[in-house]
Amino acid sequence: MGPAIPPAGLLDALRELREALPVPVAPHVAAHLVRSVGVRPADVVETARLLSPSELAGGSLIADPLPAASGVHDDLAGSVDILTPTDREILLVASVSVVDRTDVLLRAVGTDIDSLVASRSADHLEMVAGHVRIVDPRVRSVIHAGASMTERTAAHRRLAAVHTQDGNRDAATWHTALSTLAGDPGLAADLLRVARRMVARGEAVWAQRVAREATAHARGAQRGEALGVAGVAALHAGHVVDAVDLLGEAVRTAGSRQGLLGPLLVAVTLATGQVPDDLTAAAGSSREALLTAVLHAERSDVGAAQRLLDVTSGVLREDPWQSLVQAAVHLLAGSVDESLDLLDTRPAEHGTTAALAQACRALSLAGADRFEDARSVLTRAAAELAPLREDTRHERAWASPACTRQAVTPLVEAYLRVAGVLVETWAGTVGTANQDLLDAAGRLPVALPLSGLAVVLAGRLELFTQGAPGELAASLERLLPLTPCHPVRTGLLVNRAIASCFAGEHELAATLLDLADEQPAGAAGLPLPGFEAVEVWTLAGRPDAARAALARLRARPEARWTSAAAATRARAEVTSAAAGDRHALAGEVLALGRSLRSPLEQGRTRLAVARALLTDGPGHGRAAGDHLRAAGQLFEEAGAGALAELARGLGERTAHDRVPVRRGEDRRRAGLAGHGRDPGDTGAPGLVWSACLTPREREVAQVVAAGASNREAAAALSVSVRTIEVHLTRVFRKLGTCSRLELAVLVNRAGG
Repeated sequence: MGPAIPPAGLLDALRELREALPVPVAPHVAAHLVRSVGVRPADVVETARLLSPSELAGGSLIADPLPAASGVHDDLAGSVDILTPTDREILLVASVSVVDRTDVLLRAVGTDIDSLVASRSADHLEMVAGHVRIVDPRVRSVIHAGASMTERTAAHRRLAAVHTQDGNRDAATWHTALSTLAGDPGLAADLLRVARRMVARGEAVWAQRVAREATAHARGAQRGEALGVAGVAALHAGHVVDAVDLLGEAVRTAGSRQGLLGPLLVAVTLATGQVPDDLTAAAGSSREALLTAVLHAERSDVGAAQRLLDVTSGVLREDPWQSLVQAAVHLLAGSVDESLDLLDTRPAEHGTTAALAQACRALSLAGADRFEDARSVLTRAAAELAPLREDTRHERAWASPACTRQAVTPLVEAYLRVAGVLVETWAGTVGTANQDLLDAAGRLPVALPLSGLAVVLAGRLELFTQGAPGELAASLERLLPLTPCHPVRTGLLVNRAIASCFAGEHELAATLLDLADEQPAGAAGLPLPGFEAVEVWTLAGRPDAARAALARLRARPEARWTSAAAATRARAEVTSAAAGDRHALAGEVLALGRSLRSPLEQGRTRLAVARALLTDGPGHGRAAGDHLRAAGQLFEEAGAGALAELARGLGERTAHDRVPVRRGEDRRRAGLAGHGRDPGDTGAPGLVWSACLTPREREVAQVVAAGASNREAAAALSVSVRTIEVHLTRVFRKLGTCSRLELAVLVNRAGG
């Protein structure tokens, strides 16, 4: 959908759209709106209201150009109304042309460069190095919307003539098709040839447009073929609602399911979240069975996936897809095999196969802590397979037929990018992972791969980096099917538990983590760093619940993601160890921590050891402080700003207090915010609660402590409700408080 927009611009647009519209908006659609309409919120929202819910969610193809909202018309009236008919004709031809060469425009409108530069239309054009484009996409929308059908048809006819003279058969076919008012079956075959080549080049969005145009010209069996090509292109573009409709109609129209049920199977699964096994049974094809196996494995139904693999193993023994799917299912079941030499192949028959193979190999390498090797695999795949990124609007889609370069489509590239984010997350570089996911979300349908794992990833990374859920996670979560698969439901529970921890609600957080641990039999999934129920129950002052959680952890089968699993168990053991064993066990845990490749996991290990030492009394305060400083530095290296702030805050209070953490209620308040004082312990006026807060956080705390709701506090301080929520979360975290009532007691008793 074009070049990325700045992260702040995307997040602002997502916030405005979420607050203004009752339907979800995909991040890449929001970015497209900003690029096409501008950053002014009113224009973005008004244009979004003209799109269907399916278009906004990324499930359907968006019109090109976008419809022009009334506010856009009003803004441009002064500069557009003064245009002469000739100026409008020039801009109309520029708006519909799929090749942005200046010479094509000049010949199509019958003018020369000097006349073009002297015209008023030049005020709206950018001409550089032989290329020309309309500077403001809104002008393109207004000019296109204001033209009659006759005028548009004439523009396409002129462009078709120019491309025919130049021998550009693809562009000539497209413009000829759009200048033909009655369907022409003779054009359908050429349009389908163009569409198939575009899919191979990764231009699935344009392939869908071209194939849809073919359906308007085709007749009989050829129309079924056109619907099938359009459906496959829609699937690869991430337009899964369109794909279900087009492929379903293609199956009914063509009378043959050959080659169509596989894409339809994937499209239905991505659109609904449920694997339609009836389609696989109807297909009777081993290739469709393999696709179904992967889809089941993505959704953590490893048993169903393995049964399908067993059925196909004898039939497709030499098929490379069989090997790829077998490796993918093992990976999604939690089995790490970093060798996977069979997947270390160069792109050959198609970019899709090669890209998915490289993504699978990279994840397996990362699961074995071979992060640099995993990055190299993905870098190579991106260099060889990623589509070209050019500033010209359509040039790469309508490149010369002699160009045979294979490239991945938006859906397959989304798989590659999500795999890359997973690699960085496992490597512990969560700041990089967070930025990479945000960049990808502005261009690609990242909510689709791996049954929506990016939804969980977005929330987890936002929590680690900023301490609270953000706009990307909120927007992606709204795109989930009505019933998300088990790994996603579990991941969202863990995200909410982590958010509760940062808010000081440790008992709620531990309860959510216990729920997340209740996995159905045979469920697996790709692991993500989170918080352990054992530690959070301990922080909540519930040693009985912590021991029960530890027993469940010990009873689990040994995880094959070795380093992360070992670190999780080690932190749980030292957290709940008896007083006499804690110091010795801390040394073993630290030794394990030093062997970890992830700075995030190293930091979490240091933090767990520091907390464990603090429970043994003030004699270990200095050692605990050293570990907290090291943890803060490791979290900074990881880009986990919220965790770094947490470790620093606990370290500062440890240095100030040099007192043991008391059992019971005080242990709960010594949680993620560090050693919280008792709300009744006022100490020096203002010092107990306000010294560690910023001026704005103190204002928010005072207003909320006085009884104001978040909305009332926002009005009183002239900020947004979201700003109040963020500041209040930080206040709770820094003060170790768990509720508004506790905050009120703390502030009012201190007289702060």
